[in-house]
Parts: sequence; C-alpha cells; structure tokens
Amino acid sequence: MFYRSKESFLPKRAPKLPPELTLLVAGHRDDRLPRGGEGRDYLIQRLEEVICWLAEEATRTDGFSATVYQAKDPRLRILTGVSDGTDRAAAEIAETQGLPLQILAANEPSGGPPLKYAERIVALGAPESPNQPPDDSPYTFRDETALAFADILVAVWDGESPRGLG
Repeated sequence: MFYRSKESFLPKRAPKLPPELTLLVAGHRDDRLPRGGEGRDYLIQRLEEVICWLAEEATRTDGFSATVYQAKDPRLRILTGVSDGTDRAAAEIAETQGLPLQILAANEPSGGPPLKYAERIVALGAPESPNQPPDDSPYTFRDETALAFADILVAVWDGESPRGLG
C-alpha cells in the first residue's frame, strides 16, 4: 500500500484562496411569488434579512485556515440568475448591501440593473427561445453548475412543480 502524508501533497508555494462563502439564491419568477398580505414584499424583506444575517456571520467565522486562505476579512458573495422575481430581488439586495454579485445564466442575458452591478456574468450558451426547449437540459445544467459553486443555498419555492420559462 502506498501512503503519503497530507503535507507531501501540498505545493510549497500554493496560492492562498480568498476567504469567501458563496450564497446561491434561486427561486420563482414574479408570477409565482405570493400576492396580498404576506406577499412579494414580505418575502423579499425576509430574503434580505437572511442575506444580511449570512453576510454578518460570514465575516465572523474563524473557519478559514491561515494555511489555506488569505489573511483578509471573509466575505459573502451572491450567486443568482437573471430572471424577474427571486433572482432580480437577490441582485438588488446584493447591490443595496454592497455584497459581491455573480450572475450565472443559461443564455446571454439582456441588460438590466443587476447586470450593471455584477462583478462576474457567465452565460452558458443555451438556445434563446421564448418557449421551454423540448428538454430542460440547458437549465438543469445551469442549476447544477450553480449548486456546484455554492456553499449555501436559499431557495424560494411554492411547493409546486416548475412551469417552464413562461
């Protein structure tokens, strides 16, 4: 059996990582968000409270080892899409709170407020179509990619099945 200590796997001068946590915010478009009493505004307020709390907690963590991470203040960054509703609300909250924003879209996003603020925009090149493609593979791939980069997920979901892009 071959054995090496963990120290022998580490390069002597590996670059240290920035101490960051990535929060993926995903959820419904405006037409699926609640209306009335505890409606959209209430939901967006709660989302902002969660994001602010996580941002504050991220800066307090001592879980970033000095041997792996750079010696600078930890930060929370927001990763989301470009759709109206939850994605746009998360982007606006990131901008209001001064949090880094990264956008991951299935296809090339058009302009809009969140895009101007984003520090990084990645479009995966899915076909642009006003209708749902015959399969959900471009959007499934986008969602799986976003999850792969997320440390934390906040999802706004009404308990119902997805209804496509429309």
